[in-house]
Amino acid sequence: MPACETVQELLPWYPHGLAADEAKLVKAHIVHCGVCSEDLCEIRALRRELSREAPVSLQRTYQSLERQIRRETILDAVKAGVRDQVYSLIYSQLRQWLPVKIFD
Repeated sequence: MPACETVQELLPWYPHGLAADEAKLVKAHIVHCGVCSEDLCEIRALRRELSREAPVSLQRTYQSLERQIRRETILDAVKAGVRDQVYSLIYSQLRQWLPVKIFD
């Protein structure tokens, strides 16, 4: 019977990520080893939990992030443009109201 250490390294990939001989080795071991069998049950439960999460593709995530960045960039540009216009208006008003030339 193979050592638990060897089987523990293979458990996360059992049964579909292993070569046939490795899968056979793990299967033979977990029949007789309660610790490794229990660990496999925990791994399977974790897989089930993770599969319940809403699947999000990397491409959709990237596109969403790209749209968000574009929106923020556009908003920043608009805000900067508005801010510059407001500063310009304030500056021109101050020049008219103040008799002293402190801006030139």
